[in-house]
Amino acid sequence: MRKIDKIIAALTALTKFAEAFTLGFAVFQLVNAARGIMEKNPQKREEAKDNIKYIAIGVILCVSAEIIINYLKTL
Repeated sequence: MRKIDKIIAALTALTKFAEAFTLGFAVFQLVNAARGIMEKNPQKREEAKDNIKYIAIGVILCVSAEIIINYLKTL
């Protein structure tokens, strides 16, 4: 196994862990956002909007990492 293959395997494993963590965090935050919206509490609504932005950023980062790793695999 080449050295680059080991590095790519490690990056793939790390990315899969990050994706699982991000997905779990996203589900948790979406549940909290739904609770905040349903309670009609203005402060919780604002927190929910902020959290949804963070969820989107996390998902974009994970997808970007996956694209980069797939590109490295083709080299």
